Amino acid sequence: MVDYHPWQKGGFRLTGGLVFQDNNLEGTGKASNAGTININGRDYNSTDQLTSVKAKVSFANSVAPYIGIGWGNAVKPGKRWGFSANLGVMFAGSPKVALTPTFGPNADEALKTQINNDIEAERKKQESDLDWLSIYPVFSVGISYQF
Repeated sequence: MVDYHPWQKGGFRLTGGLVFQDNNLEGTGKASNAGTININGRDYNSTDQLTSVKAKVSFANSVAPYIGIGWGNAVKPGKRWGFSANLGVMFAGSPKVALTPTFGPNADEALKTQINNDIEAERKKQESDLDWLSIYPVFSVGISYQF
């Protein structure tokens, strides 16, 4: 990151740089009370057809450009303690969604094909719905001490 302080005596700054990030979200969806799991508008029995679905959302750019504005200067001469705040955006790229089904004991090949087709349609919908996160909001606060 590089900070630019347009006014020498003020704490306001503009920040730009690169963020090395590996942000992702993972989870497993299961039905409660041996119910059904709905994928792409179709219900599947969770005890014998589709027992769970693992999901992972990750971002395309492991090195993402960042721009922001902030307040504070951690290296200002003569100050031991400092406070900073930053608000900006990271250009992380479009989120990628991975969905992995766990089939039940009664899932034959035809049902597995149908579930996989529904999983793929659902994955595309989720990626489309999350596309707004390609510009990832960032807010940070910090305290610094010089010695």
